[in-house]
Amino acid sequence: MYVIKRDQSTEAVNFEKIAERLRKLIAEASLKGIDVGRVTQEIVTNMSDKMKTSEIDTLAANVCVAKQLENPEYERLATRLTVSNIHKTTDACVMETYSKLESVLDRTFFDFVMMHGDALNAILDPERDYDYDFFGVSTMTKLYCAKQDETVIERPGHVYLRVACVVSRYNLDKIPETYDILSKKQAVFGSPTLFNAGMRTHQLASCFLMTMDDSIDGIFECFSDMAKVSKLGGGIGVYAGDVRSRGAPITTTNGKTDGLLPMVRCVNSIAQYVNQSSKRKGAIAVYIGIDHPDIVDLLDIRRPGGDETKRARDIFLALMVSDLFMDRLKTGGSWSLFDPFECPGLSDAYGEAYVSLYLRYESQGKAKRTMPAQELWERVCRAPIGSGVPYILYKDSINEKSNQKNLGTIKCSNLCAEIVQYSDSQEVAVCNLGSVCLSKFVSRDTSGAPTFDYQRFMDVVYVMATNLDSVIDANYYPTEKTRRSNTRHRPIGLGVQGLYDCLVKLGIPYDSDEAVGISRKIANAMYFSAINASCDLARVHGPYETYRGSPMHSGQMQFDMWNVQPEPGVSWSLLREKVAKYGVRNSLSIAVMPTASSSQICGNVEAVEPITSLVYVRRTLAGEHVCLYRPLVDTLIEHGLWTEDLMNEIIRANGSIQHIDSIPEDVRRLFPTAWDIKQKWIIDHAAARAPFICQTQSMNIFMSRPTLKAVAKMHAYAHAKHLKTGMYYMRTKAAASAAQISVSKSASTMPQMTQTTVQNELSSLSDDDESVCLNCSG
Repeated sequence: MYVIKRDQSTEAVNFEKIAERLRKLIAEASLKGIDVGRVTQEIVTNMSDKMKTSEIDTLAANVCVAKQLENPEYERLATRLTVSNIHKTTDACVMETYSKLESVLDRTFFDFVMMHGDALNAILDPERDYDYDFFGVSTMTKLYCAKQDETVIERPGHVYLRVACVVSRYNLDKIPETYDILSKKQAVFGSPTLFNAGMRTHQLASCFLMTMDDSIDGIFECFSDMAKVSKLGGGIGVYAGDVRSRGAPITTTNGKTDGLLPMVRCVNSIAQYVNQSSKRKGAIAVYIGIDHPDIVDLLDIRRPGGDETKRARDIFLALMVSDLFMDRLKTGGSWSLFDPFECPGLSDAYGEAYVSLYLRYESQGKAKRTMPAQELWERVCRAPIGSGVPYILYKDSINEKSNQKNLGTIKCSNLCAEIVQYSDSQEVAVCNLGSVCLSKFVSRDTSGAPTFDYQRFMDVVYVMATNLDSVIDANYYPTEKTRRSNTRHRPIGLGVQGLYDCLVKLGIPYDSDEAVGISRKIANAMYFSAINASCDLARVHGPYETYRGSPMHSGQMQFDMWNVQPEPGVSWSLLREKVAKYGVRNSLSIAVMPTASSSQICGNVEAVEPITSLVYVRRTLAGEHVCLYRPLVDTLIEHGLWTEDLMNEIIRANGSIQHIDSIPEDVRRLFPTAWDIKQKWIIDHAAARAPFICQTQSMNIFMSRPTLKAVAKMHAYAHAKHLKTGMYYMRTKAAASAAQISVSKSASTMPQMTQTTVQNELSSLSDDDESVCLNCSG
């Protein structure tokens, strides 16, 4: 049997050469407990004749990663094999790398690299490419490293350098700092920025919010805007609640409309057809008000089975819920549904103005349908049990506590329910996203106790906020409406990821008052630093165009609109004085978004959520991998408890350790999964952060066996906390069993698969869900 070397020569398979390569990588990383002979034997056993050496490295990595559950060091070796293989098949030199990609690059970026190649090479640190886990580097190379004829050209470090050049506006003094932050995984930008920075069509924004006018021209103009945005990788939220309902008159033809459902099915077809350059499907959330008569028709659009002419399963339904409806619900009152054509203005009003208009229409007998509020709410609460949606957002809270309230009424959010910005027929709202990796800021104090480094965290937030503002100017806009909105209001969305990892490092259980306090302090520090950065930008460039008349212009910060006091420790009074003098450059700054793919490359638990399972199979666009939560394994190793039997016991427990008595109680307390905790803790965390989140938060809810009563109670609790987003997506456990993985040392290149009773929390999000989160991933 022969192998093809990298210089295209052939030679006979040499068992010892393979073993020696493994030993070298093991020594470089000081790995322990790896059976080189066993791994080498399995590699040779699974080889085919005339394999390329690069393919052998890939095979070797797969052999190693399959053994990670018996010893985490195997996963580290798999990572080193993968990165070493990438380094052997790519150029280290940035000029050589981007010369190969010239045809797809933005001319400004290409010329900059050619002119300053030596300086850029000096910035690069190739060793940081090894600071991934196997799943992270696999996702990085699969999704973000530029390719030519399906061959990877960029190294991971090149991606970060490319992004740093663009967001730093080609300033050689600033590029190193941004590159360091990205390559050390202290923060990361949204997926479109990683995809497209420096590319010929540099569309770097993640989120787009639009409204649909109630006319044939308005509807199809909106369809066109959707297609243009989706083509370039943007996730879309569209408000369709102004379109007249089923049976409403069409005055020009003396006919009657078929309502929202056929129109939403057209939107579904756009999402399917405009598939974002084959990277992933288009992703669109359709928003309506809870007072729209077609709400009942739309609640089942994603439900499995049923009449296919009434389904639109690639669309995500979202409801804008008023406080008046929640009041009617509490008092057992009725709820009236009004056609927006016959009863205009409800979508443009909130608070007392909405109540006044609603009651006037109701008193005039203009309701198209009236039903008990409880009956409608039961239908709303039943829908996510089967489909995960609708998203629930609270219209009054969004508008009463928005720094964009001077622009008009905000009618919808984005694809993942964390961006709330004004849009209308002339402006499509845009947001550029990034997230800061919280676990990177946990250090040890002089006594050796873990502590959170708030100052370093704020420094990174400052740089990221400044860079996100630069993205607004660097961005390619799909339409004039998007350019107009983004350059006038200059919103950004900076969030966080890895809260669960951060709390584990600090030794604080997620479901505790202390953890909720940490969430609040982190959000406080983040908001302060982002506003400080925005003010410093305004000092140089002036405030954003529509700043005058905004709450910030009148001295109101986000927490003032919540009537709460900020956390001490930073100089809010001095910042207020500075803002009063110079203004701010960005109308909005903070949003907590999903961070699916970026959390994967950075090795964090997604966003601010608790982990869903401690041992599971991860299935995404980057492939399928067996994963384990490394901090738990490291903790169990420290306690001398990590064994094959314990590992399989955790798997039999569906990735939870809460009922495994052999694990100490303090360890169990530190590592709950999302299914182990009361969902009030997720809402409490969100409520603690909320006064410092000037946009909103994408908040998943996890219910293993949801009931109408439990879902309704959860919504009531979130509304009582005055949240802007009451629920993004409801995650539930499947009723059917799924395959469980058990591992034994007799396994070959992949773990043995046995059919036992285990819920699908051993799997991550489906590919569909991953595609959605990928749009907003920051």
